[in-house]
Amino acid sequence: MKPRPQDNTRDEDVAIAVTPDEMTARLTLLPPEGEGALLTLADLHARIAAQRITYGIEEAVLERVLSERKYNQVIEFAHGTPPIDGQNGTITLHFSTEHGGMPTYDQESDRVDFKQLDLFESVTEGQLLVTRTPATQGEKGCTVKGRTLTPRGGREARMPSGTKVRYNEDRTEMYAACSGRVDLRGESVHVSNVYEVKGDVDLSIGNISFDGDVVVHGNVISDLEIRASGNVTIYGAVQRSAIYAGGDVLIANGLQGMDGGLVETDGRLTAKYIERGIVRAQTGVMVDQITHSTVECRGEVLVKGKHGTVVGGIIRARDQVVASVIGSVNHTRTRIEVGVDPPSVARMSQLATQISALDKQIEEFEKICHYLQQRTGEDSDPAKLRSAIQGKMQRIRQQQIYRKEYDEIKQDTDRETLGRIHVLETAYPEVSISIANHVYKIQNGNICAATFRLSDKEVVFGPCEYTEHPSGMCRSR
Repeated sequence: MKPRPQDNTRDEDVAIAVTPDEMTARLTLLPPEGEGALLTLADLHARIAAQRITYGIEEAVLERVLSERKYNQVIEFAHGTPPIDGQNGTITLHFSTEHGGMPTYDQESDRVDFKQLDLFESVTEGQLLVTRTPATQGEKGCTVKGRTLTPRGGREARMPSGTKVRYNEDRTEMYAACSGRVDLRGESVHVSNVYEVKGDVDLSIGNISFDGDVVVHGNVISDLEIRASGNVTIYGAVQRSAIYAGGDVLIANGLQGMDGGLVETDGRLTAKYIERGIVRAQTGVMVDQITHSTVECRGEVLVKGKHGTVVGGIIRARDQVVASVIGSVNHTRTRIEVGVDPPSVARMSQLATQISALDKQIEEFEKICHYLQQRTGEDSDPAKLRSAIQGKMQRIRQQQIYRKEYDEIKQDTDRETLGRIHVLETAYPEVSISIANHVYKIQNGNICAATFRLSDKEVVFGPCEYTEHPSGMCRSR
């Protein structure tokens, strides 16, 4: 029996492999032998499907493999998509937590201000403090065999707790519930409308500007200032410094002005004493002793206590002034004015200065106009004359506006005839009493236990007439 001839024919083939993580599929094209048949694209897809590869197949790679037919080369033809893990949530603070108490630098003046220290962050009601960005869940992946890969979700950030704060509905935003200062304490945000200084306000604290109340447990040393939209409470003394308050001011000891102390408040000032200082208050002033100071109040001034004395200076009040003693045995010049509104008096003084300045300007323009009117022919200058006349008329109109305002304020001031000055013990010579711009000067002898009032445009006095009000202020009977 003759041997059967050997068949040397083998079709073109392909070897396919998938990585263990199923993220990459590779193929190797195997050459045919003899007159073996070549693979078609359909054949290639069938072989791939037999390996359960369904995802990430790159058709262009398969077509290139069959067109180039490079045998025994490993070629990647399918890739999976890895999952994208979610991002962790984040917390963003919209206020600075870096306050080292360093002096501030003013670029305009090119100077370092050692009184303006960076001690805290001020905020206003409704100001955004914190935002929380939610975590993301990520995106799913898929292997070349179609197996879904689940991403790792991000971890949610925890919105800080806080005091005097409010949140939006989904707690992704935190806002200040009041104006004041904001601090980060640990993981909590605290807003306070009270700025508290445990000791003295000195150069280690610097000037204070705060939208809220300020409480100082010590003194305020010289040449500093406190500005607060609320109340200011100082348990020590104020030494030649300035206090500005939108509310009441309490100085447990007193104001040692030394010709530089100032208190301006839209409320009431209560202090032990005022010495060589300036006080402007809206509601009232309550103090035990005033010495060589200027005190202006739209309400009433009460100087009553262990001393209850007013010595030197000027006291102005719209309603009344009450004091145990006014002046001194040394006949110190002291001026008390009631029945006038201090801001109105200041405005009248300002208007008088402006009217006087306009008088001088009008006089100068009249001289210019007269000179230009004398020039004739080629020397005349109609344009300059018109300009001078316009300048003069403009200042006359402005002066008329100022005069009208001045007269209106003066009429209102003249009508303030209900003011009273109560002397509980003694008023000494050289004390000037003014009620609605009508003046009485004590010249000979003391006046004791008296009330000064206005009668028929004349300041008169009689027995002291007052009653104590529960608030501590006095009221005329």
